[in-house]
Amino acid sequence: MPFIDLVNFRSGLPILGAALLTFSLPAHAQQAIINLPSADLTPKGQYFVMNESFLRPWQPDASWKTTNFFTYGLSEKTELAVTTFNAGLPKTDSLTVALGFKSVLPLLKERFPHREIKLTGGYMLPVSLQGRGVGSYGYSHLSGRLPRLKTRLTAGINAGTSQIFDRNVVCFMGGIEQPITKELQAIVEYYSGTHAFGGVVAGLVYHNHKYDVVLVSGWRIPNNERSGRPGLVFEIGKFIGKRAARAH
Repeated sequence: MPFIDLVNFRSGLPILGAALLTFSLPAHAQQAIINLPSADLTPKGQYFVMNESFLRPWQPDASWKTTNFFTYGLSEKTELAVTTFNAGLPKTDSLTVALGFKSVLPLLKERFPHREIKLTGGYMLPVSLQGRGVGSYGYSHLSGRLPRLKTRLTAGINAGTSQIFDRNVVCFMGGIEQPITKELQAIVEYYSGTHAFGGVVAGLVYHNHKYDVVLVSGWRIPNNERSGRPGLVFEIGKFIGKRAARAH
């Protein structure tokens, strides 16, 4: 497939939806390391929009796939979200809109105030836009920062259905976030298993606090051929609305 065909946007625009949570925790949606939901939340009263693109402009298997997030900070521990998956070229049969939310519960805040130990849980209801029915997607992870280095480590469990992952999946997920400056950090995330998200993504996140714009660039290495091909990952996001404090 020539790359010029790859950017033919007549394949259709991604469609947005809205988000719910199944944990007894207050809710949170799709602030993410890259794909892995992070322990960050959209600040209360703010909106956040982001486009993520996976791009492989070379043969074999040249492709472009996009995920789109729209979140709202409902409370200090809750954000609501709408996420679309699997739009792009070549066209897929798994275009999905997911309605969900995510919750973050701080732990041991008084004893270890700088470790940012958090229990995060979330749930999404993925609805196929191409007749593949309604699925389910839930996750939970524990995260915290190392002393001095301030590295945030994340580890947890992820479970979802074929509407998002191309097959029913239960897998490990983990992430590393290393601050470099106040606005730049290095990131690595990992999903175990053989599915659409299986593999490692490593890259950089730049959050311009003046304009509240987030830029991400990375490289994806799949676990195996069934999990896809290596390629580039790009994200651009924007916080909308006033807030009292910075998210990061």
